[in-house]
Amino acid sequence: MTKKSYEELLSKIEEKHRIVGKYLLKMIENNHKYRIDYSSLTKSLGEKIDWHVGLPHLLGDISGLCFYLKLPMISVVVINKSEARPGNGFFKLYDMYHNTHCAGILASEIKIEEEERLNVINCKDWSKLKEVLDIV
Repeated sequence: MTKKSYEELLSKIEEKHRIVGKYLLKMIENNHKYRIDYSSLTKSLGEKIDWHVGLPHLLGDISGLCFYLKLPMISVVVINKSEARPGNGFFKLYDMYHNTHCAGILASEIKIEEEERLNVINCKDWSKLKEVLDIV
């Protein structure tokens, strides 16, 4: 996993990013729901995106944008159904962008997850992400 620059992330934005971003933002802002598992998210998106391969990359790109836009990493709301928490990829991504070393250390992961989820819950202005993803 390589940290992408803001410009690299912007250049990769495609319709699938908009679909995923719009769904997550609607879920958070309108429904005040802060957890969804990968398979439920994929089903909600009409199964246009393979949750084993495509979805993690899209979530990583969107969360990278969030980092550069000084927003919480929105992908914290997407969880593994069996563990009821974000996957290892989320923590690796968090480490990469925040220059931390929490991935693989359960106590650190739990702390990061709780903090980032609270940041998502308390974020009242997602307009910068909507603008970048061109979400109306």
